Amino acid sequence: AISGEGKNLPTSSIVGKGVVKKEPSGNYLVLGSLSNTDGDPSNDVNNMMLTELSAVDFSPVWTRFYGDGTGSLTNRLLLSQNSDLILAGTKFSSSSQDVRLLGFPQDNQASVISASNTPNTVEEIASDVTQVFGGFPGYAIIGTTNQNIGEDIYLIKFTPTGEEDVAPLVIDFDGQNDKGVSVSGTADGGLILLGNGQSSNSKGFGGSDLFVI
Repeated sequence: AISGEGKNLPTSSIVGKGVVKKEPSGNYLVLGSLSNTDGDPSNDVNNMMLTELSAVDFSPVWTRFYGDGTGSLTNRLLLSQNSDLILAGTKFSSSSQDVRLLGFPQDNQASVISASNTPNTVEEIASDVTQVFGGFPGYAIIGTTNQNIGEDIYLIKFTPTGEEDVAPLVIDFDGQNDKGVSVSGTADGGLILLGNGQSSNSKGFGGSDLFVI
């Protein structure tokens, strides 16, 4: 079991978000979301928690916390081609929720990537991240935005160093509530997107459908 010990919280809750295997040690890197549950707003924390677990007995080797206590960035974790830790999620503020991308070496906390999409006043919630090769090298994040009527699938691409590559793509099916779920790269540098859409009979089969784009 992994706890929030070290954050000095009276009561804390952790939700698991992702796990990758660390080579060559074979240990596991586990990403979680840490929040306070004691009911006191002055103790509220909503941050990332990253722990390395021994492959022998699953005991913690080290634990790190990320964030400023006002938001969270804890949706997905992957290892890049050069073995950096890539984390993607959402940064919450008083006026917006913005997609974020972070990168760290496995063995220290020196950030190699720290990027976000252009801040605005709408909600953008990240669901998944992938590294892309070929025609578009870098990273792609899929999620959900409410910048139009209802919710739409949201896709944003970053260069390998964290700059926005092009304007984000918003995909809407008939003005209904649609959510971006997963993204994966193809051999030619393209992307495959998975989403859920509340479609009409003109697009999909009505109700909630699965869309592969």
